[in-house]
Amino acid sequence: EYMGNPAMPLFAKQFVKGKESRVKESDKRRFRERIQKTFELITEEQLEILVPSNKSIELKCCSPDKFLNVYFCGSQTQPIFIDMDGTLIPTTYTLHIAPQIVRCILVFPGVEKHICRGADFFLPGLYRTQQQVQSNDWEGMFGPPFLKGQVVALVVAATWAPFAVGRFAQSLNEIKKTGLQGIGVEVIQHVGDALWLTGPKTLPPQTPPASAVAVITELLK
Repeated sequence: EYMGNPAMPLFAKQFVKGKESRVKESDKRRFRERIQKTFELITEEQLEILVPSNKSIELKCCSPDKFLNVYFCGSQTQPIFIDMDGTLIPTTYTLHIAPQIVRCILVFPGVEKHICRGADFFLPGLYRTQQQVQSNDWEGMFGPPFLKGQVVALVVAATWAPFAVGRFAQSLNEIKKTGLQGIGVEVIQHVGDALWLTGPKTLPPQTPPASAVAVITELLK
């Protein structure tokens, strides 16, 4: 199992391609099905943007070990998913197209600067209101209960686009016992890191994609 370095996101320093292979059409169809099964909120429109059914998709295996694969797609070789220990993790490029497919938590402005310099996310940086703190409104701060290792994206408060993605370093039950201290999210990939630099280097638009807005609006009904 790849444990990573808790003090340094996986692609903070470099991205080594390693073995590189093109995914066959039959495997691409299975990969699309896997995405739909893993991320139930993804729309057909978003899936078609990420993994077009009429185009080839490349699979590249990168360092540091055999438990890590990175999927790329398109002429600009945009990294779209990381397969780590059998867990499919969307990159920030993917989350700028389909931000609703994973849980997102808000952080205070300024936190992103530390994370984009190579830090993990520490819980004191979690955005919360005074009322949420006073009433112990954990669901208001985090959403529904979660387990350690669950995929989560980080978003600066008052913005919409995830700037980093990783896995919870603690479960919600653990956080309730110890409070907002210590590492909350082990960051795997963030805007500006070595993996991001292999793609088109595009930043998210000012407003979220219409397809994502429609899904989020439906969820809030």
